[in-house]
Amino acid sequence: ILMTDIPPMESSPTLSTDFTVGSALLGLFGGLILAFTASLHLLLRGRITGISGIVQALSTLSLAPAKRQWRLGFLAGMVLASVALSVAWPARYAADALDPQPPIALLAGALVGAGTKLGSGCTSGHGVCGLPRLAVRSLVAVATFFTVGVVVATLIGAAGARDALVRPVQPGPYGRLLALGAGVCLAGACALLSRRPARTSSGAALVHKDVEEGGGGQGHWNDVLSTPTFDALLSTLLGAMFALGLTTAAMQQPSRVLGFLDASPLLGLRTSGAGWDGTLAFVLGGAVGLNLFTFRAILRRTQGPVYAVAFELPTATHVTRELVTGSAIFGAGWGLSGLCPGPALCALGAGKPYALFFVAAMLLGQAGAERATQPPSHGHAPTATGLPPARETQAAQRPPAAPGGGGVAMDVGSAGPPPVSSVAPIAPA
Repeated sequence: ILMTDIPPMESSPTLSTDFTVGSALLGLFGGLILAFTASLHLLLRGRITGISGIVQALSTLSLAPAKRQWRLGFLAGMVLASVALSVAWPARYAADALDPQPPIALLAGALVGAGTKLGSGCTSGHGVCGLPRLAVRSLVAVATFFTVGVVVATLIGAAGARDALVRPVQPGPYGRLLALGAGVCLAGACALLSRRPARTSSGAALVHKDVEEGGGGQGHWNDVLSTPTFDALLSTLLGAMFALGLTTAAMQQPSRVLGFLDASPLLGLRTSGAGWDGTLAFVLGGAVGLNLFTFRAILRRTQGPVYAVAFELPTATHVTRELVTGSAIFGAGWGLSGLCPGPALCALGAGKPYALFFVAAMLLGQAGAERATQPPSHGHAPTATGLPPARETQAAQRPPAAPGGGGVAMDVGSAGPPPVSSVAPIAPA
């Protein structure tokens, strides 16, 4: 029923004819899938599902192998699932009226990449995962990029300039084949990294989770499920689930996102063209609403994540100029194209040509922002954990957590500069 044409919610010239009861319910259901995926990731591995941070596996060279490995698996799952979904559900990836032209995709991708790096996250990290934790930084970031996105999209819509920036394109078989190859390569790289355990500079192997001794029974299965191989498989599955959520909610369609951000029909600044589309509100409402309950329950677990030593939560708590500036830059790119990292990867998997330009520019934008904000190098080579030698030594000297004890560990691969302290009580970031 949800996939059939349903009349608009009400007869009003300000509402898009594509904004139906069906699109709203599918948006809500897609948001719930996103929330379930993020909650499962937090429960099992203690990680925040921020796509812009996960994409850093491809944009930064300083990431530790253990942190690059699971990110590659997640990206492989997203891309491969999008390839399959574009074949099984072609209407979801058909030519969209607001598909950006390649030059616009390049500019928007660079803005999104630089902005998410400086602002430490995007709609998934700050929105789906940050708002449920009542993180002040995420509240400020979401308010900033939504405000800027609405302003940019509304100005373009009110000026009647949107038609000059778009060119609807059908996904091509060659693009889909290229995406399939990219997904296989990502999965292969993840598999290779999963075969080498992460080690400190002293050569000691990093343990994922304290397990029962005895060599069999429950302890044996805990040992197996804490291995890098299982982590790679789990990350790939979670990536596929996230892509399913985005596809169900139609967030890979720029018209859905820009239909929400462009408020010109509601303000009476534009009377022609598509009206306002509220699908995005149902997506974010469903995702944040569910995670408000699940995240709080998961983070209260005294034993920590199921298959990890501690929760990897952002430790930065202060609202900085970098956070606000980066979020504003991201919002500008979002309002220009209607794309953010997750939907762009889905469009790439479907073989949309503009997605290749967007993703490439996004990676370059992240790399450029990282280089611009990097402190002066003192000639230290990165260690296996991703920490400078001095900080890795300090971390190694800390007393280990009690077996089974829950806690919070800094995700050294997350976007944004964290404070020096890498271990902190569970608190909003």
